[in-house]
Amino acid sequence: MIPSLKKALAEARGPRSFDDADLTPEERQKAMDDVADYPQLARKNRMLRREDLYNYRPTQEEVDEAIKDHGIWLSSKGRDGLQMDLAGINMQGLDLSGADLQKADLSLALLQNTNFSGSNLRLAGLAFANLEGADLSGANLNKGKFWHTKAKGANFSGADLRYASLAKSGFTGADFTGAKWTGAFLEDSDFTDAQFDQGIAKARVFRGNTTFSLDALSWLQLHPRWDHWQNSVKIVS
Repeated sequence: MIPSLKKALAEARGPRSFDDADLTPEERQKAMDDVADYPQLARKNRMLRREDLYNYRPTQEEVDEAIKDHGIWLSSKGRDGLQMDLAGINMQGLDLSGADLQKADLSLALLQNTNFSGSNLRLAGLAFANLEGADLSGANLNKGKFWHTKAKGANFSGADLRYASLAKSGFTGADFTGAKWTGAFLEDSDFTDAQFDQGIAKARVFRGNTTFSLDALSWLQLHPRWDHWQNSVKIVS
């Protein structure tokens, strides 16, 4: 990662520990509550100054360099390079197409209209991220973590969502045609007006009143355990 990006992230993020942060007890508790639903962030015990992070926008060159460093980290199994940690960063509209972003931390990031087409986001953290209007067509999202994620109108066509977790998130109007769903976990998420095909019938679990439009019902009914899961699905016209 180039120095300017590293410096900007360090200044924007501030203290790496809630305990070291200059917070009142009430402020510290609120910061901890903000990440309590996301175990990975909670384990890091990190305070993200979201407003500062969102106001900082890396250039395409800076992100390309971070991708390069992340590739070295992956190929060296952590011995060299630097794991991509762009949690909470504003990367709206940037081009990350075809990038190898396995295990990258993009949680809390602003990623509206960002191009991830053909990217490898296997095991990537996308909790609390905003992916509205993003292009994830053909992306590898295997075992991806979509928790409290906003993805209204996003393009997931042809994406690999096998064994991904999509929980408490919004996918209204998203395109999932051609997506792979084997083993995916869907819980308490909104898929109203989203586009599907027979692939959705291979998802593993539907829980918590996950919402679909009536147009998706014929595909959902192809699920071999539809009789078991239908009471956990809400159909709206």
